[in-house]
Amino acid sequence: MVERARTGGLEGGTRAEAGPAEQVEAEGSGPGRAQAEGSGSGRVEVGQAEVGPVRWAVELADPRGLRYLRLGGGRWTGPPRADGPATGLAYATFAARAVAFVIDLAVVAVVFQLSAAILEAVQIGVGPSEDGLTRLVLLQDAVIIVLVVGGFAWAWSVLGCSPGQLVAGLRTLRRSDGQRLPPLAAVGRAVLLLAPWLVLSMGPAVLQLLAGATLGASGPSPNTLWLLLAGVVVIWYVVLAWSSLEDARGQAWHDKVAGSVVVAAGA
Repeated sequence: MVERARTGGLEGGTRAEAGPAEQVEAEGSGPGRAQAEGSGSGRVEVGQAEVGPVRWAVELADPRGLRYLRLGGGRWTGPPRADGPATGLAYATFAARAVAFVIDLAVVAVVFQLSAAILEAVQIGVGPSEDGLTRLVLLQDAVIIVLVVGGFAWAWSVLGCSPGQLVAGLRTLRRSDGQRLPPLAAVGRAVLLLAPWLVLSMGPAVLQLLAGATLGASGPSPNTLWLLLAGVVVIWYVVLAWSSLEDARGQAWHDKVAGSVVVAAGA
């Protein structure tokens, strides 16, 4: 920190002075040194010491944040982006994220229950064969998976939060700039976070139909297949939880793939 920094050699003979609480920072291999721009004119005097030639200097700590003065052109530019949430935001706690996730799973479960009620009404009215009904359930579940993944991706990319995150006061943002997730990243996040639960929610009968098409009659029973898949899903979510707890930003694996962070909206 220095009391005052003076710059010379700006275009048009411009002279820039910086107030208290200032420090000089230059790009390059060490403090106070950088590659010269243009002819190399422009040197910075800091007290009795002369530092230069420099490309960037005079880092001001003003209420609006750090700003940089470009010596070659005498214009101000914004500071480099900090590697963290925007000012006034804090990374979400694991407990808050867990609450939001449970609420999201409850929303998905309600969607499946409503679809099951609709399917039961169709069965009573039409009365298809058992094989035809199973295939109808498979088709319906596939449509639900697409709709749920698409719905959550839309919520993250447009609203910035899922239903559970809205209740818990959380937001999902892009880590690089704090903006909402782009659609493709939101879809990838939804697939990694929700697809295992969605497949498990299809039920033993539909899973048996899928296994029968690939394993034949020698495949496991519906209940055995469902229990095996349930074990894999539980392990997957334990891994996601562990990766979130171990990360300084609380990023789980699906967050890292999507380039997202979850922050407390009211922080």
